[in-house]
Amino acid sequence: MATPLTVRVVEHQAQIFRRFWRGSATFYVLNPLLFLAAIGFGLGGLVQESTGNVGGVPYDAFVAPGLLAASAMLGAGAESLWPVMAGTKWVRTFHAMVATPVRPADVYAGVVAWTTVRSAVGASYDTFGTERYVLTTENRTLRDVASCAPYEFIEILVNGQTYGGGGIFNQYATVAIDNLWAGYVAVHEFGHHFAGLADEYYTSDVAYLPPANKTEPWEPNVTALLDPANLKWKDLVAAGTPVPTPWDKEEFDRFERDIQQQRGELRAAGKPEAEMDELFRKEREKEDAMLGSQKYAGKVGAFEGANYEAKGYYRPEVDCIMFTRHKTFCAVCRRAIERVIGMYAG
Repeated sequence: MATPLTVRVVEHQAQIFRRFWRGSATFYVLNPLLFLAAIGFGLGGLVQESTGNVGGVPYDAFVAPGLLAASAMLGAGAESLWPVMAGTKWVRTFHAMVATPVRPADVYAGVVAWTTVRSAVGASYDTFGTERYVLTTENRTLRDVASCAPYEFIEILVNGQTYGGGGIFNQYATVAIDNLWAGYVAVHEFGHHFAGLADEYYTSDVAYLPPANKTEPWEPNVTALLDPANLKWKDLVAAGTPVPTPWDKEEFDRFERDIQQQRGELRAAGKPEAEMDELFRKEREKEDAMLGSQKYAGKVGAFEGANYEAKGYYRPEVDCIMFTRHKTFCAVCRRAIERVIGMYAG
């Protein structure tokens, strides 16, 4: 309910608007008119009525590159205007930087480099403070670009050599396409996006807090095993396979702790990405040998350690592309993927 004080605030806003209404009118009225003129008379005049092509090029193929270029230009402008003003005048973060060994030339080069690597759809590393997590929060820009063609699923290819990616069910997936492990990351993250698969690993740093109360996860490939007799994938468990299913978890955990320590040291020291690639190669070689030699390797059961938690959550097989950098999905993940394919193709 409005009060006299509320009215005073409205009066204040009205007084300000009286001084700046011309700018608002320009933005909210003239800008759309100019846009309609450019599209209707400019681009519209180039479209061939008989085919819908533009200069012999299909309309979507003509428009899509322009939208990408415009998005990149606007993104670069946004990154190089307001943040620079904040750094120099409003928040003065650049002043704090040059009070350290960082030189003004370093600040300039860093801002230019960051503006350059920003994706056309706003995808960037360090989402939620996790260095490898690549997402975009600019959903409208993403959807505007994607609308140039019919789509059901989106894979964002990020121009970056640093290992990274991300995936959200029914939203999109991302991958740093210039990295050696791009093939694995693309498939892993697309598993999240396409089939709602959960992460089965638990040794890497993540951005999520553990649940306060343990409930059965909705994802098809992890379970809290609250009711072992009704395991969600029990039809795939062979007779004689114990549930929970034993595996050499302690040896695996020791190895992974060492790997994660080395990984952190490489990132902290700013080592070349080739050294990280080599670490991952050795890690996969050791993991494949270790997990492939387990008694129940290749069999469906309930192996403890999944869903970012070392205890209390279980995965279907001892190894899977959702657990390590393994090359294949487990049987449960394969079935989940096939179900989605069947929904669309059937």
